[in-house]
Amino acid sequence: MQTNNYSYNAERDSAILFSHPLVIASLGTLSLGPTLHGIFENGYCYDYLKGIPLVPEDLKDPHIKTLIAKYLRNWHKSTILVPDKFSCFENDKRFKEMTSKEWIKKEEFLDQTNAPVVFAHNDLLPANILYDKEEDHVWFIDYEYASYNYRGFDIGNHFCEFAGTRSPLQWEAYPSKAEQMEFLRAYLGEPNTCQFSHVGGETDAEHELERLYVEANQFSLAAHLFWGTWAFVQSETSDIDYDYMGYGLARLGEYLNRKHEFLSLQLT
Repeated sequence: MQTNNYSYNAERDSAILFSHPLVIASLGTLSLGPTLHGIFENGYCYDYLKGIPLVPEDLKDPHIKTLIAKYLRNWHKSTILVPDKFSCFENDKRFKEMTSKEWIKKEEFLDQTNAPVVFAHNDLLPANILYDKEEDHVWFIDYEYASYNYRGFDIGNHFCEFAGTRSPLQWEAYPSKAEQMEFLRAYLGEPNTCQFSHVGGETDAEHELERLYVEANQFSLAAHLFWGTWAFVQSETSDIDYDYMGYGLARLGEYLNRKHEFLSLQLT
């Protein structure tokens, strides 16, 4: 059995305690996560998930990559209970008023991709993926940021995480188009499966694959903006010994570096 064992801070952790158990409970009933056993005033407990956390180099392993893609597909097909607003009215109002002009411009552009909204993990860095070699199975862990989001954000951010979290970030490890296509084919599955319910035939399947490639890379820009902004906030509020400011600058720097390239992608 696994428990959360950090020092509880009411102001910091109230939002997590409000939504996190709901996510765990829903995932457990779908065999996509641990079974939730109890919720307490300052925490909760749930099943232990067997496996070893991945490292960035593991993400390029063809077999591991396929397992992650297929498991992510099942996540995205699920229906999970999550709150759709903050429990505090003032916090909900402040959140909706804080969107910057750059975020608004990105949202307007990315809406044109017609990306489906799915239940997303939103933080698929290697350490949040366990591999159970005995069962040949992967698990996603740490659901603090799990919520409904655009499909492309979850996939695009996962591609960004190939760079790792240690400074300097290894942006050269960002997967090539060929490497991404291997992942995306495994994610979508074979033609005529549920993932292709709206298309038919090999030509349409390849078109869907190309569309998802464009979607994921364009949404990777939104992931850079999100995690860059998050890191700047953490640099002021976190007591963890980590260069959040440097990480935030690296994410926003890669956003600027890739912005024109990815926004220029079009379906052929």
